[in-house]
Amino acid sequence: MRRLVLPMSLAAALPLALLGCPPADGAEGEGEGEGEGEGEGEGEGEGEGEEGVPVSIPFVGLVDGAPFACAGDFVLGSDNVDVTFLDARFYVQDVVLIAGAEFRPVTLDDNAFQRGSVALMDFENGDTDSCDTGSPDTHTTLTGRVSSLDGVTGISFLIGVPEEENHLDVAAAEAPLDIQSMYWSWTGGYKFLKVDVAVDASGRTSFFHLGSTVCSGEPGQATCLNANRIEVELDGFAVDKGVAVDFARLFEGIALDAAPVADDPVKGCMSGPTDPECTTPFSQVLGLPHGEADMVAPQSLFSAVP
Repeated sequence: MRRLVLPMSLAAALPLALLGCPPADGAEGEGEGEGEGEGEGEGEGEGEGEEGVPVSIPFVGLVDGAPFACAGDFVLGSDNVDVTFLDARFYVQDVVLIAGAEFRPVTLDDNAFQRGSVALMDFENGDTDSCDTGSPDTHTTLTGRVSSLDGVTGISFLIGVPEEENHLDVAAAEAPLDIQSMYWSWTGGYKFLKVDVAVDASGRTSFFHLGSTVCSGEPGQATCLNANRIEVELDGFAVDKGVAVDFARLFEGIALDAAPVADDPVKGCMSGPTDPECTTPFSQVLGLPHGEADMVAPQSLFSAVP
């Protein structure tokens, strides 16, 4: 991967990357906070006098190459079972467009889904029969400003929340960091990525929650052994086509309809360093070390839309 000239928030976070958090798997807080964003997050603050040019970057949700849909039935997991999605959201930070050797940070618009260097990409639509864990509002296109769009053929970003913002008081945080269901605890911090499915036949739910793990400290000053932020850099990128994310890949190697076992009582991957259902997706899909994995493959969850 090409080394970048890093934006300030990312540069500040990296020294803590070897420190890194969620709590034990039982610390999930699933109630939605009052801060669920309203509307489609359309760009604000594009008035005269602002630097750069407007940019909109679509994120295209897929499931094994097919368009993502909350109400759709998909076949997932190592046991090839029919499932329905319950949730699909993730945080993006430090977006940079790449033109040759030039790296151009994107200044995000401020709205209910974007603030500072962080955006919440939200594919769940509040459907009462499937994606019923959040609001009906979605946000699948980043908007902001960049110095120039000329010659752009690449993009880089992190999936996560900057370390200096990862241990906020969620009840007092501004959108999009005010959503309780995207938060573990002040020590664990935010769920960087949250994708949940239900097996159609049995109703068994399987979770995929990515966040920092093995954290300790005081409110606002916690440190974590495992940062678990996904580094993404894509070549062959076109701004108008955007970035694809294939949610099916998160459940590779996971038997979704298998009963929980005593030493792994929560179905799916909750990022814990000893969670057996995390090893394959972490090391083979997300580009993150986990457990006793012998090697870590480059991330393949995200790709440039051809």
